[in-house]
Amino acid sequence: MFQWFRNIFSKRVVKPQHQQPESDRYRWFRYGEVLVNEDTALTLSAVYRAATYIAQTTAILPWGVYEDYQVKGNDPVHWLLRRRPNSEMSPFEFKRLMVFSALLRGNAYAEIEFNNAGVPMGLWPLPSHSVAPRRDSSGTLFYRVSGIGDYVDIPASHIFHVKNIGSDGIVGISIIGLASRSIGMGIAAEEFGSNLFQRQAVPSGVLEVQKELSGEAADRLRTQFGENFGGGKNAGKPIVLEEGMKWSSIIINPEDLQFIESRKFTIEEIARWFGLPPHKLADLTHGTFSNIEHLSIEVVNDAITPWCKCFEEEADYKLLGRRRGNVYTKLDLRGLLRGDNESRMRGYATGLQNGLYCVNECREWEDLPPVPGGDKYFVQMQMTPLEQAGVVQQLTTSETDDGPESSE
Repeated sequence: MFQWFRNIFSKRVVKPQHQQPESDRYRWFRYGEVLVNEDTALTLSAVYRAATYIAQTTAILPWGVYEDYQVKGNDPVHWLLRRRPNSEMSPFEFKRLMVFSALLRGNAYAEIEFNNAGVPMGLWPLPSHSVAPRRDSSGTLFYRVSGIGDYVDIPASHIFHVKNIGSDGIVGISIIGLASRSIGMGIAAEEFGSNLFQRQAVPSGVLEVQKELSGEAADRLRTQFGENFGGGKNAGKPIVLEEGMKWSSIIINPEDLQFIESRKFTIEEIARWFGLPPHKLADLTHGTFSNIEHLSIEVVNDAITPWCKCFEEEADYKLLGRRRGNVYTKLDLRGLLRGDNESRMRGYATGLQNGLYCVNECREWEDLPPVPGGDKYFVQMQMTPLEQAGVVQQLTTSETDDGPESSE
């Protein structure tokens, strides 16, 4: 962990009896014989893909400070969000870690480092399982960060807290906990499939002999047969039977056990828990050329934008504070178009033709230098208000009717 976190207790530690963080109650779940926590859940490919997709998609969005719709590049908070949240992490790594932790555990915490003037100078992530929101006797919220037998209390104004939806508005609920049965069923299905193909004899069946065998002879035959023909490495080997022995196959059909269907259902379930369409988890069963685009738009609205609002509103309050006035932070969703050149150019063209953007703004978004005259805004002149169109038509008709008389 960070050196800062290792040193925190030597600077501000208090040593009454140890209290387990409340967030630990979200860590461990059990589905039958399957243990479900954030570590085992990530071994299920659907969970890993869903969590990393949301975390990385949110992390690629540019985050900065704005004032009156303009980037405020000289603000120290802007440098913190856009360049380096701390000396050990990039902005992408910081945002990805925070969203990933909030998805799996329900909460993500970072201590805000202030300088002597009260200006934020760093954001240091804290292990979610070591932090517990609490209230003192007066009802004031603070955060207890626990170590090995020790803890330190940090004011709420010094903790950057991103959380999933919760019942009290303070502690977020772990998706892994809520979806533990769905995840446990998926892990159990994978373990069944692994055992089915790894340990079962191939081919699988019954050896029939003409005479009764002793227990020792039966064990020896079973062992030798299993070593020569059992397991996936022996699949397809020809079987040689002696002394009138017969082989009767017993085939376990995965389709009869609905093994394939259960795995597909697990993907749909995990996608539903994380608010993603199945095609984002590489399941194109229900994906078509006509609906993929609309499903991708829903992902931005339903799965990405809410996390953006969590970051923005927490930063506006705790990093900018009451001094902000018209200053605010923003995660720019235009970053999602970075890999889609056609959609990006089409959006620029529409904005330029309708006076929404100027040329230099578009060039700035493309990391290109400004050009002379590129700060002007233009609109097309083909569109005419309806009432003016009637006047123009009337004048045109009048001029046409008066033409012959004036010529005479």
